[in-house]
Amino acid sequence: MSPPQKGSLFSRVGGVVGKARQTPSVWIALALFVPLLVFVPGMKGFPYPNAEAPYSDAAIAHYPKALYFQRALAQGRWPLWSPQILSGAPFAANPLAGVWYPPHWLALAFPLPLGLNILAFLHLWWGGVGVAWLLRRQGFHPSVALWAGWGFELLPKSFAHFGAGHLSLIYSVAWTPWLLLAAQWRRERRYDWGEALVLALTFLADPRWSLYAGLLWAAEQFARSPWRESGKCLFNLRQTGPGGGLFGSAPSVAPLGVHPPFQPGSDDGARGYGSLPAPTQGFGAVLRRLGRVP
Repeated sequence: MSPPQKGSLFSRVGGVVGKARQTPSVWIALALFVPLLVFVPGMKGFPYPNAEAPYSDAAIAHYPKALYFQRALAQGRWPLWSPQILSGAPFAANPLAGVWYPPHWLALAFPLPLGLNILAFLHLWWGGVGVAWLLRRQGFHPSVALWAGWGFELLPKSFAHFGAGHLSLIYSVAWTPWLLLAAQWRRERRYDWGEALVLALTFLADPRWSLYAGLLWAAEQFARSPWRESGKCLFNLRQTGPGGGLFGSAPSVAPLGVHPPFQPGSDDGARGYGSLPAPTQGFGAVLRRLGRVP
């Protein structure tokens, strides 16, 4: 049998495989799937922290909202309002609904809760890839980057949140290493919009984690700022990260100013907004004192 001619499909595929073998990053990304295979046997069910646990946020919060979202799209409408509780409640304004978080739409293409578990699986992998890539760009050996990625994926806190059904928090945390990578790319003048995109996705996935991601981003800016040598301002006012992130997350930010008493885990607001970060609670309290909301 004669060898494949140059330019043929087989030669192109062989060239891609050959380059992948010479690229540690490709093998690292593939190896990062390995520890997550423990999720595969239970992908069609709900995660629970133990056999005695009767509830999980995935079962009582994420699944009903995703199912309502899925059925609404099947009916040809975008679900802005939910009539399923009392006289109805804003649906798209609830961050846990994932209406404005594009990766969440992928889960709706699969039967539920399988789609939600696939999305959590992919986010854990995506976060591990981000950590590994971040360390590779810092000059660390590929094996070090791989172990760091595995460490991120296997964090006990991540497994605890998955068992409790805190899926949106897993989505949001997975973008944290990519926020630091985007800051590096901006300093290299490669992508000025990267930070804005990642900040927006972090907030749209779960606003609760965006506070801590923002503080980490600010600390990274402080550490990399040239103010020590030149006396310049800590932050360059021309940066598009914070402003672009706020603009990109506007669909979720705006409702927080209109409905501050409502927390993500409650459709009727009966428990108030006690689970939100303190700054968010303070924002709502200020609006209430000013008479902007009842």
